[in-house]
Parts: sequence; C-alpha cells; structure tokens
Amino acid sequence: MPFTLWFDDVCTQPAREVLTRVRQAAKKPLSDLLVYDLLRDGDRPLFWGVYFFFSREGQCLYVGKNSSRMLVDRIPVHLCLYPSEWKNTLLRRIRKYENRNCFTDAAEAARTHTLLLMAVSQKEQAKGLAALEKFFRLFAEPKYNALKRRKGHNRIDLERPLKEVLGVMSSRSPA
Repeated sequence: MPFTLWFDDVCTQPAREVLTRVRQAAKKPLSDLLVYDLLRDGDRPLFWGVYFFFSREGQCLYVGKNSSRMLVDRIPVHLCLYPSEWKNTLLRRIRKYENRNCFTDAAEAARTHTLLLMAVSQKEQAKGLAALEKFFRLFAEPKYNALKRRKGHNRIDLERPLKEVLGVMSSRSPA
C-alpha cells in the first residue's frame, strides 16, 4: 500500500486541494511499517520530506520535516523508548496529550496511528521543507504540534498553487 505523496506531483495544485489530498491519501499503519518501507517508493529513493502522523480515525496528530538525514533515519526515532532521546517527539506528545504513564504505553498507543510521507526528489528542495512543514502545521492543524494562525495567515490564498503559497510564507517572518 503506498503511503507517499510526492511534492513534485502536488506543488502546482491549489494549496486547499493539497490539504484535501493529504487528508484522503492512503497511509501506512505504524504497526505494519517496516524499516525497508522508508527506503524507497517503487523506484524512487526516499531521502527528505515532510511526514504526518494520523490517528486511526484520520485526525492529523503531528507534522514533522526531515531535511538533513534520510527518512529511514528520522521516522523510527519518533518511537524510541529512551526518555533521554531528544527526537522521540511523537511518543512525548502521546504521553502528554493522551495521558500515558510511560514511553512503553505511548508506543503501544502509537501502533494504531498511521504515517504519510510527502517526499521531495532533490536535495535542493530540502531547503524549502521548513516552509512546507509550517504550512501543514498551520493548515492541517495537527493535534500535537499545530501552529497558531496569525492575522497574516488568514490572508494566504489557499486557491493559489502550493508552490506559490510556500514562496509567500517563506518571505514572511517565522511563526
């Protein structure tokens, strides 16, 4: 089952439509995820991109980006059981928002969550991942790491192509 959207395939579509595609896209249950799944999408290698964790019910929970390492290096660390691991953000947020007692309980709860990748195909595109992550943290409203919208965000025209919206967002000051 594919669980990857490619930025190149959606960047010219209206931003609102991309949000809908992300919500409706096929996702991979974390309980079924294999490390090998994070290496390739068919004949395309998976290096960099934005990733989404969703609840079993389809609610966006967390949006993250990976611009310096491979996705295979980043995604599994979210499920690390060591309390001192600084990149196991998903388990930390599950503990906080779902009132789980320990990392093991949080990891068990994560088994029902799903993963979607929005990969970029070229290293140069990885520089724009901060704007892409910010866009989805604003407009996909993830439960665990949503950004608060400011007045300027309400003026963003979501009918414009995603690539143009990201250009507008990256030219503004960070949220």
